[in-house]
Amino acid sequence: MRIPVLVAALAALLLPLSGAHAFDVRFLKETPIGKFSKEDLSMMQATARKALSEAPDGTLVEWSNPKTGSSGTVKPLDTFQQKGLKCRRTEFTNKYKTLFGGSTIVACEVKKGEWKYASVERQ
Repeated sequence: MRIPVLVAALAALLLPLSGAHAFDVRFLKETPIGKFSKEDLSMMQATARKALSEAPDGTLVEWSNPKTGSSGTVKPLDTFQQKGLKCRRTEFTNKYKTLFGGSTIVACEVKKGEWKYASVERQ
């Protein structure tokens, strides 16, 4: 996956974690996230929020939607301080039918339960 598409996909993932942000993912139609239903996106976002806020490092948190067959995982790898913020390097995977995508990102908690994308590691 090219970096601009990866960054946009991660923005689609993380921006909604902070509340009522909307993000148009139509241009991602050939990626798992681009194929996800609203319910899939909601499940993915809730899992990401839970994993980032609650899961110990090394713990794999999974989600799946039996209605669509979509699924994914979130695995916080390590936690550290960056510019005074709690940050987590986290591995994300997403699957939709035969499409599979993955990335490792750093997200930082800007306030309790609100996570923002900080960087992407290419896989």
